[in-house]
Amino acid sequence: MTLQALDDWLHSYGLAWESRNPQAAADLYAEDATYQVTPFLEPLRGKPAILDYWTHVAKTQQNIEFGYEILAITPEHGIAHWWLPLSLFPPASQPNSTESSSSPSTKMAAAVPSASGGTSSKIDRYASRGTSMSCLT
Repeated sequence: MTLQALDDWLHSYGLAWESRNPQAAADLYAEDATYQVTPFLEPLRGKPAILDYWTHVAKTQQNIEFGYEILAITPEHGIAHWWLPLSLFPPASQPNSTESSSSPSTKMAAAVPSASGGTSSKIDRYASRGTSMSCLT
């Protein structure tokens, strides 16, 4: 892992999220990647599961502003803090409806590159509204 590789990956991840592009988000992961949304759910396994998840995410978020700070790099890992203010709305409602709500979120993540390309797993540290949780995938 290099500083430039992690910066490029995080930039692409943010662009995929801000543009609500599920395919661009899924393409950042290796075919056999795992992705854990929260420490309370089983990890998603494989690029098709990640694409399915992102397809639903893209339908429920708007006003997304992705930001990040790289904290450390090792030959095997990159560690970054990222944050994401956004508005949530139910999938059946229209964006900008009166049912939307704001949901700031911040995470710490460590990406693990895959030999076949993409990211094979990640470690997230979640923090929202004064609570924090950790998980490893």
